[in-house]
Amino acid sequence: MVPDTYDRLWLSDFFHSFPHINFTFQKTNSTFDPDSRSYFESLLFLGALPIVLLLFILLISSCCICVQCNKKQKKKKKTTCLRIFVGIFLVLAAGSAAVGFYGNEEVNKGVQTFIDSVQDTDKTIEDAVSTLDILNGLVESITVEGVTTLEHVFDTYLSNSSVKYALKQLTDEVEKQSEEVLSDIISVKNDVVKIHLSSITDESTQIEYYRWVGTIVLFCWHFLVFLILLTGVLKKSRCVLILSLVLAFFTTTFIWSGMGLYLGADVGLGDFCMDPDSYVEKVASNEIDRTIVRAYMECSTPDEPKDFTQSIGEAVTAVTKANTTLTSVVSLADKYNISRYIKKPVDLIRADLSYCMSNISSLSSDLHCKHVHENYIKAVDGVCNRALIGASLILLITPLIGVCFLVILCLTPRVIILLKKRRGYIHVDDTDPFLPRPPAYNHYGAIPPPDMTLRSGYPEDCASFLGVTDSSLMGPGTGTPPPAYDPGNFANQYNNLRSSMSSEGSLLSGNHGNTVTKSAS
Repeated sequence: MVPDTYDRLWLSDFFHSFPHINFTFQKTNSTFDPDSRSYFESLLFLGALPIVLLLFILLISSCCICVQCNKKQKKKKKTTCLRIFVGIFLVLAAGSAAVGFYGNEEVNKGVQTFIDSVQDTDKTIEDAVSTLDILNGLVESITVEGVTTLEHVFDTYLSNSSVKYALKQLTDEVEKQSEEVLSDIISVKNDVVKIHLSSITDESTQIEYYRWVGTIVLFCWHFLVFLILLTGVLKKSRCVLILSLVLAFFTTTFIWSGMGLYLGADVGLGDFCMDPDSYVEKVASNEIDRTIVRAYMECSTPDEPKDFTQSIGEAVTAVTKANTTLTSVVSLADKYNISRYIKKPVDLIRADLSYCMSNISSLSSDLHCKHVHENYIKAVDGVCNRALIGASLILLITPLIGVCFLVILCLTPRVIILLKKRRGYIHVDDTDPFLPRPPAYNHYGAIPPPDMTLRSGYPEDCASFLGVTDSSLMGPGTGTPPPAYDPGNFANQYNNLRSSMSSEGSLLSGNHGNTVTKSAS
């Protein structure tokens, strides 16, 4: 059931209340007028605000990345919490995109309702114009073929000049009434043919196609970046995360640019929906009478529009009079036995008058305000209710997606840095007073194999004399540095070395004593 009037949504008042400022920073009139340069600049100014905010967001994101890249990591930390936070914001952004898809379809359905209503109205006007052309042809047939043929019959088969004159007056009356029908039809046609709605539907269809496709591509691209980011987070892949970070920058730019477009469009729709009748009346009155436009928009009485109703009523009256006059012609001709001669032209005229009456009835139905008014209400309702709600949903979720990507741009570099691979990094217990020996790096500090012979400046007998049996302690000459300090082994080796030196010292002391004894003796 189509409502009789258009009910304005609160969203129209909300967007209409936005300040309208042109490029010279002067406040302009908020009445919908796209032909006004100042008003159009105010919509562009509102659409540029998210672009300025985008630059600020990109600056923040760049600072986050620089801080994370310059921050030195002294100890390896787990990335589980960070990856969980990134995943939460990814899911939130994906859910927001799903709402965006729904809003995009709502806008498309609302615009399609508008296009269908306008096309239906345009089809009604085309039918009316076609009916007018048919009526024009029927009137010409009556006057040229029917009446002319009758007069020729009268001239041929009637010798009585007074009767011929009387019949001639009647046929002239039929011709006059037919011309009245033609004049009424022409007056209607002059107003109807000025209405051209096909250009509106073609332009609206083209704009809506690009808008729908562009929004779908935007959110599909968003989902692609979401999947790449999610893959990098789950697989802990630094390469994938770096790629997704670059794509996230572009996605953020697209999201906030799209917000700017929808902000300007929503404000324009809100201005239009505040008073659509005034704008439609202003545009349509350039072609047809303002009273006719107002009659179709309001349709307050059954006989609207009065101009068309009056012309159609006069045409019906003229056709009725023509039929009555034609009956008088037949009655008068019967008295003079010429009925068989006038039967064919009379039948032609009656058939044309009958077709005229049926076409006038069809024209009256086409031009009646009820059908056009219903289409007008459906068109306005589709744009100002359904399409405006869908566009508002898109405008609502685009900054949410932008904020989610801002958080992702700040957290993802931290995850990438924590996932960075380090050579030979071993977890060290800070409370251990004896830190363990670092692992071998490029054979530096490696212990030579057991079968490797000593190639040092220390002789083997010296090693044996010192009691050093561990080849790992024989660093010089092996090309390797001394091993790391090990307190346990060192204590044992020191005790062994001390015992060996004590025994050797005793032996030397004994021999020296013997020598002195011998010399003394």
